[in-house]
Amino acid sequence: MLRILKKRVREIGPKYSSLSGYFISKKQDSELIQFESSLERDYIYLLEFDTSVYLYLEQPLSITYFDSNNKRHKYTPDFLVRYSDKNICDKLVEIKYHDDLIRNSLKYSEKFNAAREYCKKNNLTFVILSEKEIRNSNIEYLTSVKFLSSYRDAFEIFEKNGHKVEKPVNLTT
Repeated sequence: MLRILKKRVREIGPKYSSLSGYFISKKQDSELIQFESSLERDYIYLLEFDTSVYLYLEQPLSITYFDSNNKRHKYTPDFLVRYSDKNICDKLVEIKYHDDLIRNSLKYSEKFNAAREYCKKNNLTFVILSEKEIRNSNIEYLTSVKFLSSYRDAFEIFEKNGHKVEKPVNLTT
């Protein structure tokens, strides 16, 4: 049985060549979720608004594998996504830009194969997502989700700051 800890196995430090940072997750009880690219951040937005997602964790586990020269390596996927619907298989997710996947396909092949094997043994699905799936095919939805996320806590913030929030009046009664 797969044992999942709520703590990431690898911390993401500041990046000078790409965007990295934190996202405050409403779904994860205001937990700080780390990301190391704008593409990962956009994927987090989608996870936050996906009602079928029960839980997601960044940098969830490390997979040990041996390369073709029998040298030991560790690979840490970007996310574990768990679903509330038991008919949907939980996923290990790797986020990469499409050009990077093409340019470094040989470099990634052994670690991605190790991830697929790990997933088979642990009843998971391994998925690699690029901007084609995260942005291009979802651009209107992603834009809406980003806009709405800035308002999702508005009433709670107003009340915490001492403002009275009036509940809507039901005019039909």
